[in-house]
Amino acid sequence: MTTNPDQDTRLEGIPHIEKAGGDFWTSVLREEDRDLVRLLATLPSRSNMLCAMDAVAAKASGASRADVRDVDIVLAPNDVVSIGPDMLAGVSGPGDFTTLTITIDPPAADSQFVIKGSDHSVYIDKSEPEPGAPVTTVTGGHVIVARQAWLVLLPVELDPMVIRLGSRLLVRGSGFVAGTGWAVFYVQPIPETPGPWVLHVEHGYIRQKSLLGFPGKADNLFDRSGGHVIRYLRDQASPAMLGRALAEIAGLTVVPSDCVITDLVEIGSNWYDYIHADGRIEARYPHTPLTPGQALYAGDVIGDAVKVYHAGSSPDAWWNNVNWGDGIKLNGLCLFDGLTLPPGSVNVFARAASGPDLHAAPKYPADDYEVRDAFWEYLAKAELASGIFLNTAIGLTVEGEEAPVNMLDLVFRMSWGNRAVAVDVDVGTLGVTAAARVLAFARDEAPVGSVMLFGLHDATRRIWTGYFDADLLAEFN
Repeated sequence: MTTNPDQDTRLEGIPHIEKAGGDFWTSVLREEDRDLVRLLATLPSRSNMLCAMDAVAAKASGASRADVRDVDIVLAPNDVVSIGPDMLAGVSGPGDFTTLTITIDPPAADSQFVIKGSDHSVYIDKSEPEPGAPVTTVTGGHVIVARQAWLVLLPVELDPMVIRLGSRLLVRGSGFVAGTGWAVFYVQPIPETPGPWVLHVEHGYIRQKSLLGFPGKADNLFDRSGGHVIRYLRDQASPAMLGRALAEIAGLTVVPSDCVITDLVEIGSNWYDYIHADGRIEARYPHTPLTPGQALYAGDVIGDAVKVYHAGSSPDAWWNNVNWGDGIKLNGLCLFDGLTLPPGSVNVFARAASGPDLHAAPKYPADDYEVRDAFWEYLAKAELASGIFLNTAIGLTVEGEEAPVNMLDLVFRMSWGNRAVAVDVDVGTLGVTAAARVLAFARDEAPVGSVMLFGLHDATRRIWTGYFDADLLAEFN
């Protein structure tokens, strides 16, 4: 390596990087360092961080929209509708084309079809197109359809430009057409497997309502202020404030100030407004009604569709207040996918000793016994490296001895207790799209240093996992 005569002598012995035009200085790097620099150079194109910065800058400068890339949209079954012969029938026109007028608000007075999606509805009217109209146009919500197509409901704030379907890239105007809150495809945009599905937007634009609209996901709230989300992101990233932010994202009511309920008015099936001395609190979604005389406090969430458990939520052993179902899938929490930390007792046996210490091996349920064996070997090596042995807390005395142990309780007491945050979402009440938004926010914006546990349930099943992915929602059709 050549030397720089002006180099500070305090840097002697440390490899010095010189400028070399056009090659990101890689020609003067050690071979083992070059891949690292190349990786750093590619990170901006693989991260939404620059998109988030662009969104903040755009809003601060008064721009109406911001660039967004690599966004996954979770589609519930009622967000995708086949536009087939039944919908197109009854209208004659040049080339047997049909004009579909698609609006979201207000509905057309003579709408022949109403598609109710997870977040908003689409109203569709049919009419005869003008002679010579092109096959694929969108003007004021008018879509010319000549063959089988698929209508997909999208978030109202998203303007998709490029969408990936498997290995294919579809460009707006040729591969699909779109309007506010919807897109129409002429190739099937979802697989044949039961939904929900994930639609990948390679590039598009976000119309944001607040400074943290895109980077803070606050625009997912639509007509809500996003106050708790913004407060959580800006200066109060605590588990308690996370619970309020998640409730807000889910569309649940967060009580604004202390009050006592004096009366309630049923607005719909298990939808209620609550009257108190200073006004009214609306909770217009299914929930168990509160009772007159009940005290509410600022920050309380009405309903149980989103519950957040943590060390501050109960005085002792807070994890005993959580319904863990069949246990916690340890994917994302340890190096080996396929293990489950079950509730209740697990048999633990003593393996071969290292000196005076026995290795304790819990018999976690596993998808693959080889995975469990690999986990035991790793656990033994970790014990030797740290000098901390699991058996110290269990008390096995001879090799081969076996005893039942509540490992979930032990793990929380020894490791997770003060750091874990458990987010439990009722998918049956919220729907898969809203549940996906809530859990994705909890995953992406977790409190620093926390161990996040993600729970999904409906009336028939319950899943807990250490890593949330939208594919988990496929079990909740």
